[in-house]
Amino acid sequence: MEEKLISAIITTHNRPPEQVLRAVRSVLRQTYPHTELIVVDDSSADYPLRNAVEQAVRQASGSIRYIRHPDSRGSCAARNTGLSHANGYYAAFLDDDDEWLPEKLAEQIKGFSGSRTALVYCQQCMIDHIRKLTYIAPPQMLRGAVFHSLLKTNFIGSTSNPLIKKECLEQIGGFDTKMQSMQDYDVWLRLAARYPVNYVRKPLLKYYIHENTRISSDTDKKLSGLLRLNAKYSKYIRQDSDTWYLRHIVLTPLLSRMESRRCALAMWLQCVRKCPCRIVDHTKFLLVILAGCDSLPYRFYEKMKFSRIAKQRVSHSISGGKA
Repeated sequence: MEEKLISAIITTHNRPPEQVLRAVRSVLRQTYPHTELIVVDDSSADYPLRNAVEQAVRQASGSIRYIRHPDSRGSCAARNTGLSHANGYYAAFLDDDDEWLPEKLAEQIKGFSGSRTALVYCQQCMIDHIRKLTYIAPPQMLRGAVFHSLLKTNFIGSTSNPLIKKECLEQIGGFDTKMQSMQDYDVWLRLAARYPVNYVRKPLLKYYIHENTRISSDTDKKLSGLLRLNAKYSKYIRQDSDTWYLRHIVLTPLLSRMESRRCALAMWLQCVRKCPCRIVDHTKFLLVILAGCDSLPYRFYEKMKFSRIAKQRVSHSISGGKA
């Protein structure tokens, strides 16, 4: 196989220099030799360590292109900026708080045996500093035409995971800058709707879960992303009860965390009616909704601090998702 250039794109936002350097060095240590590295700094204009980050990146060994946004435009815009400057046949993205193992790109590029394959993903080592756990994910790995299975759950993982054909990314329009979260999942779905995917059953990525700022820890952004994702693929979601259930039951913990237990219970009841046999899942999510309550169920309806906009979004999702 001809060894084609891979564009490795690191996007960073308000991270300390040592953390960004960890990601940079993991790219520079790749055993695959034909790689270019692009760092897109999307930090806030007033971030005090911004110049230190730039200096650290520029002083790292290896050929690195450093691109700075004048102010923060969001992770999707930063990834699209990196893609627009990429010269590679393939593109791979790395978040500034994650780390690649040295053989990642060399192993993944072997997965492009089929001419139409657009994406090759791998297992990842999940390092959870909050719960003090380390484990390998995902347990489920699928190849080929995976769109409908992927719509049920994101088994491909984070943006730091797959290696992707650049032309395929460009054909689907890159990352959706209107997505507040779930941006990677949306891209995987759009790619899987057109192309087959493949995988390498090896953990080739260290994915860190920590208490520092992540989009995935922002409840409002996560809820917004899930609702936009469901709206984008509503035509397919409505076609299968199991898919509808899985795409809506995940909203209930977010609603509960935002103290809108009434909306969470309404969504939960819709899901129970849709798939009444999923008793274990019903019980698990109901316990999440009830968590923290010390009295009778009627008190779930008393403390409503959910914003009017969020209520309207959830109500629209419930009414629009009925079969």
